[in-house]
Amino acid sequence: MASVPTIEELGIEDLLPKEKTEAPPNQSPHNPAGEEYALLNGILFLSFVAPALFAKLMGWPLGTFHQFIFVWVHEAGHGLFGLLGSRIISSAAGTFNELLFTLVPAAVCLRDRRAVMGGLVLLMCAGLSIQHAGWYMMSAELPYGYGFGGVKMTQQSHDWSVVFRELGLLRQSYAIGQATAQLGHSLAVIFLLASMIGAIPLLYGWQPRSAFEIVSPAALAALFFLLLSGAMHIEYTLALLLTLPLAYRIILKSRRSD
Repeated sequence: MASVPTIEELGIEDLLPKEKTEAPPNQSPHNPAGEEYALLNGILFLSFVAPALFAKLMGWPLGTFHQFIFVWVHEAGHGLFGLLGSRIISSAAGTFNELLFTLVPAAVCLRDRRAVMGGLVLLMCAGLSIQHAGWYMMSAELPYGYGFGGVKMTQQSHDWSVVFRELGLLRQSYAIGQATAQLGHSLAVIFLLASMIGAIPLLYGWQPRSAFEIVSPAALAALFFLLLSGAMHIEYTLALLLTLPLAYRIILKSRRSD
């Protein structure tokens, strides 16, 4: 039986629409996800996930390396929003700027399936910022130690002392900070695992239909980790909620198979 001639053999490639013969924009024959997206995902993974994983394996606080990286973003927030003239806004601006620095680009990345990996890494960083803010809040009523530039922590120099005192919540600052730190830790663990689970397939071109295809399995793994490590109810409740899309898909699939 004669073989079917190829387009090149027929010499008609110029007659076909370009989208049929050319690779889509931002893609290469070696990496369907696009070399620039693979580079972005890889840089973010090596810059944030690898150090966070190392810190976790060494038994260090998950936010240890984060403090050294994001301290500049934090302090820049004080300087930028301090121009507004409000002390309470200026005091809270360090943490706000950290979240702005991570959540906005994360939202941009998650809109493009090729950059989902970068979005997951940035959400892990947002979780670390929330965890660090919680730790900071816990010492608001009784500040201790030294801050950036060797400034001694007092109720006048401690960011969250100023915020909670202005809001009349200074007595509740420890409980609020503890809950905030637990929330941030849970988010950081979930998105750390999501970044690790999704790293290889995403870097090699697999594009999930939604971020939950990676986040939900990671949340399930995080749920077991948090339960076994004696985490507080805020931490494993959040992980449980993020597993719901996975449970829904399993139920839906089982019904279709029936």
